[in-house]
Amino acid sequence: MELKKYTTTILLCFDTDLAGDVAARRGIEIADKAGFNIKVIDFTLVKRTAGDSQAVAFDKAKDPAELIKSDPKSWEKSCCRGDSDL
Repeated sequence: MELKKYTTTILLCFDTDLAGDVAARRGIEIADKAGFNIKVIDFTLVKRTAGDSQAVAFDKAKDPAELIKSDPKSWEKSCCRGDSDL
C-alpha cells in the first residue's frame, strides 16, 4: 500500500448512522490487514473549556462535516486526541 510510505497510523472518522458504521468496519478491516496503527476519532463528544471558569461543555454534531463547519477547533482537538487505538 503506497500510503505506508508516508505514515504508519490511520485516523478514521465516519458518520454515526448505519452506513457510517459499515464504512468504519470496512475501513478498519482494510487498514488492519495493511498493518496500520488505527485510531478512531469520536466527534460526538468534544470537550472544551469555557473561559476562566474551566467549565467543560460537550458539543454534539450529527456528522464530522457538521462539526468541521461549526467548530473547526473542536475538530482539530478530536483529531489530535485520537480516541482509541485498535
